[in-house]
Amino acid sequence: MLFRSVSQSRYIGHDFNNLFGQIHWYDWVLKPRQKYRFDIPLEKLPWNKEPEAAVWQPFNPSIRLRKDRSGYDINLRYANYYTLEAKHYAYRGFSGQVLTRNCRMYVPRGSGWNQGMNFEEIKIDPNAKQDEGSHIKGVEDCRLVVGTDREEFLGTSKSYSDNGINKIQHCWRDAPTGYWNIRQLALPEGVNPGECQKNWLGYRNDGGELEYIYSFSPFKICNEKGEKIVEVDCGLKEYRGSAGPVRWTSKKVPTEGYLCVMHKVYIGGEGRRYYHRFMTLDKDKKPSRVSCWVRMTKERVEYWSSMCENTEGDGYWITYGLKDSEAHIAKMTKDQIENFLLYSMKEGIDKVEFKERGYRDWE
Repeated sequence: MLFRSVSQSRYIGHDFNNLFGQIHWYDWVLKPRQKYRFDIPLEKLPWNKEPEAAVWQPFNPSIRLRKDRSGYDINLRYANYYTLEAKHYAYRGFSGQVLTRNCRMYVPRGSGWNQGMNFEEIKIDPNAKQDEGSHIKGVEDCRLVVGTDREEFLGTSKSYSDNGINKIQHCWRDAPTGYWNIRQLALPEGVNPGECQKNWLGYRNDGGELEYIYSFSPFKICNEKGEKIVEVDCGLKEYRGSAGPVRWTSKKVPTEGYLCVMHKVYIGGEGRRYYHRFMTLDKDKKPSRVSCWVRMTKERVEYWSSMCENTEGDGYWITYGLKDSEAHIAKMTKDQIENFLLYSMKEGIDKVEFKERGYRDWE
């Protein structure tokens, strides 16, 4: 028996959170074609000579396929803490501080994920203003900007923000060595500067302009000036950005052009649980279909952080973190993903499109 999508328009706040919490009885754990854990040897890391080098552990990777399909650019977020029992934070070092540093690498086509090249720590220009008194420092959950080979990403930072509240930063550099520039992106019109900002999904459009998915509730795309490009009310609530948008084609729905991933968080007495859904966009970047809720594991803190097409063009690599201290990557074929796209946004989230089909890709 399949657990149908719940219409959030019928419930609000606490009531929906309680109802959503029951979905764990229907967990659909995916069976990717391939699955790996990033476990980079300490001696390869840029800070391997530091006395507390082992304090740093990776999670929430970001991946991008190079435009010539020669391989992948990857950023690994390293931090000094981990999540215990999905609700407590524990420190491996530098207790009382939440610290992030980022390491980028290149993985050529055909190489193993732990045999990357060109390891380098992303270091922000020391002249950039940072709140040295903040106990949360660094640029978190960096997502490489897709649709370009330029060295750039979007990430969240509290210590680099203009008011001490999490804001999205655009980081880039124009030369292959040296420090990275950082600037805070403008908020969309009408957004309160006091709101916490996370999970903007950046990409370069066909004209080379920087755009990003700002929100899924409603679905909104903006340019780097904060100007609205697309806005559609899909009836979804409290969804947040995870991965994409990347190129996508479908024989079933030929008008589609992009694929992305959103997530929703259940918060209960036993801590957080994350659930993810694929979403397709049409060629005008408006929502087309969404999948059922899916997960890679039964770990409660499982966060999908990035996605890209594979070099062969027959599937997608999805990166995710577990317990804020493990970095993983999994390959899903296009047919697998198509199999989960059950709901048409044009007909409403409660409209189930599927007929009798076999679902062999979850446990």
